[in-house]
Amino acid sequence: MNIQFGLVIQGPVTTFSSDQNNSQEGFFTDVVIRENIQAFAPYVKNIVINTWVDCGLEAKQFPTSVEIIENRPVVGFDFLNQRNQFVTTQSGLEWLGRNTFCTHALKIRAD
Repeated sequence: MNIQFGLVIQGPVTTFSSDQNNSQEGFFTDVVIRENIQAFAPYVKNIVINTWVDCGLEAKQFPTSVEIIENRPVVGFDFLNQRNQFVTTQSGLEWLGRNTFCTHALKIRAD
């Protein structure tokens, strides 16, 4: 079997942490995402950025091999954004399964 890894980068593009990293103006993660793509690219076959609609990312910011998926947020109470995390991670895994030959996936947060 030929093992091929895919990478799912999941999470908000602008994050407002509620812990010691609190940022009232928000932290735009595009630079961190690009750095992670560069670091992982030699080891993975395909990369998916999984975030939310109107996130502010543009495909031209990334290599053509990177897929950006914008999901609609989960409606209703979502304790610690857990449902949003599961839904967007699943969406990225499903995209890899339908569109690539990846046999394994890694998942990291966008922020």
